[in-house]
Amino acid sequence: MVIVDDLIHLDAPTIAAIHDTILESCPGLPGTKADSSVDAIVGRIQHNVFYRGLTSIEQVAAIYTEAIARGHVFNDGNKRTALIATITFLEWNGYEILASDDDLAKWVEDIAKKTKDCNQFAVWLKSKLRETEAAPEVEPS
Repeated sequence: MVIVDDLIHLDAPTIAAIHDTILESCPGLPGTKADSSVDAIVGRIQHNVFYRGLTSIEQVAAIYTEAIARGHVFNDGNKRTALIATITFLEWNGYEILASDDDLAKWVEDIAKKTKDCNQFAVWLKSKLRETEAAPEVEPS
């Protein structure tokens, strides 16, 4: 069982670095929108974790996906960043997703378009998570 308070979270520089790395391999428009910040996305995630009383890693992972995919803080690559940030968050906390790239991409697309929400994604994700032997050594943010 995961204790939500003990989870290792991604900070704004890590999410921005994930975005920049994605754009290095799949070119797109760099940077963030003038009125947006990655810090605001991190704040939204923290707010949801604390005030919604989330109790599972899949719920928190789904919030990462929704906040980044719908937040549109980047000029390009928001959905890709949401997916990789979610996978990174799970890996840092000792989990992997057992699902196809196509299934994951479809979920992120649906969440971004608001045809699915983070609660639905969390339910689906729960059946796709597997605890790994050991989480990588990561300094908590």
